[in-house]
Amino acid sequence: SVAYATLHADGINLLSNYSGKWLGDPAFTPVMEELNRRKAIVYVHPTFAPCCTKGMVTGLIAPNLEFPYDTTRTIVSLITSGTTTRFPNIRFVFSHGGGALTGLYGRIQTLGSVPQFRDKVPAGVPAELRKLFYDTASMNADTAIPSLLKIVPSSQLLLGSDYPLAGPPPTNVMIEHAVEDFEAFKPSPQLKTQVERDNAMRLVPRLARL
Repeated sequence: SVAYATLHADGINLLSNYSGKWLGDPAFTPVMEELNRRKAIVYVHPTFAPCCTKGMVTGLIAPNLEFPYDTTRTIVSLITSGTTTRFPNIRFVFSHGGGALTGLYGRIQTLGSVPQFRDKVPAGVPAELRKLFYDTASMNADTAIPSLLKIVPSSQLLLGSDYPLAGPPPTNVMIEHAVEDFEAFKPSPQLKTQVERDNAMRLVPRLARL
């Protein structure tokens, strides 16, 4: 309430899990109800998951592998719990193109037919995934971006710099790198305009007045 009523924020940031509970957990229902009422923009960034950061491959740290997986875990949690269906006014934005979503899509897309999830995802998992937004931070231009654009429409892709959670470079440097990384994909002029400007303007109309 403070973020909106006092700070007049455009949206809020949530982490992918809190004490090992992903965002579709019933404990977060009151939060989701309020965010849905406010038609909130919710940017989700991964964090350390208590379940999965012990006994990792020697030399790796959680951001190397576990962060992408935790983003995907929380997306699956939100969809299979029925959260994205029950609270359609929340505009979720997931960093890093949804983490491991593209690699696991073949397994994830069929979850809507699992008996325990069927009633919670009446439109099917692919339809719910297409409603979400994804940013381009840390997305490989040769493999990840093309794969994601086969899963979701280009209207759901936003330029992402990973600022401020992946600091400490200056903001302008991170944005320059974000543009370079995305444009390595060689997007069409239309897609470039969508991702670098129009999709964000649609989410946050006040940007047009800046």
